[in-house]
Amino acid sequence: MKCNIRSKWFVASLASLAVANAFADEPATTTGEIVVTANRSATDSREQTRDVTVIGQQEIARAGGLNLPQLLARQSGVEYASNGGDGRASALYLRGTSSKQSVVLIDGVRVSSATSGQTALEQIPLELIDHIEIVRGPVSGLYGADAIGGVVQIFTKQGKGAPKPYLSAGVGNDGTWRVGGGIGGVVGDTSFSLNVAGRGTDGGFSATNAQNTFSYNPDDDGYRNLSYSANVSHQIVDGHEIGIKLFQSFGKADFDNGTPLADDYNKQRVQSNSVYLKDRFSDVWTSTLTVTNGVDRYETYSGVNLDRSGLYKTTQDTYTWQNDLDLGVAGRVVLGAEYLNQKVDSTQAYTRNERNNKAVFAGWSGNFGDHLLNASLRHDDNSQFGEKTTGSLGYGYRLTDSIKLTANYGTAFRVPTFNDLYWPLAYGFQGNPNLKPESARNGEVGAEYNGAYGMLRLTAFENRIDDMINGYVCSGSGPCTAENVDKARIRGLALAGSTTLLGTRIAANVNWQDGEDRSNGNQLSQRARVFGSVDVSRDIGPVTLGSALTAAGSRYSDPANKQPLAGYGLVDLYADYRLTPTTTLYARVNNVFDRDYTLIRSFNQPGREWLVGVNWQPK
Repeated sequence: MKCNIRSKWFVASLASLAVANAFADEPATTTGEIVVTANRSATDSREQTRDVTVIGQQEIARAGGLNLPQLLARQSGVEYASNGGDGRASALYLRGTSSKQSVVLIDGVRVSSATSGQTALEQIPLELIDHIEIVRGPVSGLYGADAIGGVVQIFTKQGKGAPKPYLSAGVGNDGTWRVGGGIGGVVGDTSFSLNVAGRGTDGGFSATNAQNTFSYNPDDDGYRNLSYSANVSHQIVDGHEIGIKLFQSFGKADFDNGTPLADDYNKQRVQSNSVYLKDRFSDVWTSTLTVTNGVDRYETYSGVNLDRSGLYKTTQDTYTWQNDLDLGVAGRVVLGAEYLNQKVDSTQAYTRNERNNKAVFAGWSGNFGDHLLNASLRHDDNSQFGEKTTGSLGYGYRLTDSIKLTANYGTAFRVPTFNDLYWPLAYGFQGNPNLKPESARNGEVGAEYNGAYGMLRLTAFENRIDDMINGYVCSGSGPCTAENVDKARIRGLALAGSTTLLGTRIAANVNWQDGEDRSNGNQLSQRARVFGSVDVSRDIGPVTLGSALTAAGSRYSDPANKQPLAGYGLVDLYADYRLTPTTTLYARVNNVFDRDYTLIRSFNQPGREWLVGVNWQPK
């Protein structure tokens, strides 16, 4: 594999995790984490056969000056690209699949754009997040369309324990600032959490560079964001709960739109609302009714008068009835039905602006001594594309209490976006209403150690995608149109681990992948053949010192592989000082060596950045 970074450094770091048992400090507990996303119900992570990661509060707090896409990019199997820094559109690549081929949820709600197919991760502030779950591999058998690469679910803060407030504030270079605060807890039979966050920056650099011949404008492009979340649940009687979850984010980002000396900008609102009724009718049966509303609204303002030049709004309303059955020694069953309505409001004249999807799904998981089993099956009936059935099957075997072997196979699909289907003829491009959904088959095997001395996981996978839509096909004198002409094969090997070695915490991952467009042999664009990260931290009295390295090999910015992007490696430093039991001072420096790197051709990325601040959290 060709790579412009020294991947051997990553391998050596991860190899140290494999031999660290001889020196590691044994933690006080070896119990697994509870995850919800993998099976759509709460399950111990050690009973999973899927490759699952939980990003908890400590890791989110250490992220400091990072944004959400950058934090996700430190996880195994995750890459990202951004067109111009904080607050600009970001693309997520999970196990080599595109950002359109993975599902992102906020508290169970889809908030993706039905026109672009992407989720505005850059608009979701870390200050409002309780934890994140990443499930890799096809899970359309539980979640339906677009779950080819996996599912990322973001859980906002929930009320726990006695009510208490918290505050955080930070300032940095180029007019950067961040604030957050809220209050949450439990009073009687009611749990609540109310939170607000804001951040901004003057940018200090232009989002585009001179390679962008269409829209380059060498001005500083800033960003502002204000967000809130509110979660309230109430126990009506024992076993019966009603709740509401609200999230909204309002972002405004300067960008270059080809108007000389104009301060073009875009505004984006991401909204996730849900109401649920959870009833435990018996020790066996729990029923949950949920109504959700997800919104992605994107507007552009450009020109000398900064008139609104574009609107793309997606509204997704979902109605779900899920039933969890605990069958004791026979395992756990999930049965459900779901109705989704997607609607688009835009300044573009789409031929159709609405579609719906009806689905039924079932999942089963069992723990039989040393054997772990799970299966899922889902049938979707889409008003545009007709019927589609997908599913998965997983098996795990415990060699010891700490070591397990796993194997999984699953199918998945992605529905074309409204842009793919109905984009009106403009700039020589046009949508194609005759497109079919993409379909995928994925197999993987893995081995995992998870015990007193840490965690080490090795996973090998292969994903084959048919009827893939990868850009536009141009022929003759007519317009270029989207077509189902491509096939992709993504093979990969992921190694991830974490341990505590002589008082020093180490977490690292390295990923090798070969994403090939099988119609022409080209490498899939924006995806490196090797990438990974290493995070090392240590407590010295009241001080925590840490450093993180994130790196990726060379990629191509275009499907034709004519525009190579060099590999890069970024080093970040962070430090915390526990001033009192309730107050912590922090400092962060990102891209310490001020590396010049490119994620998307013709768009700039920030150089060295620093942030200092304070967190106050009563015990």
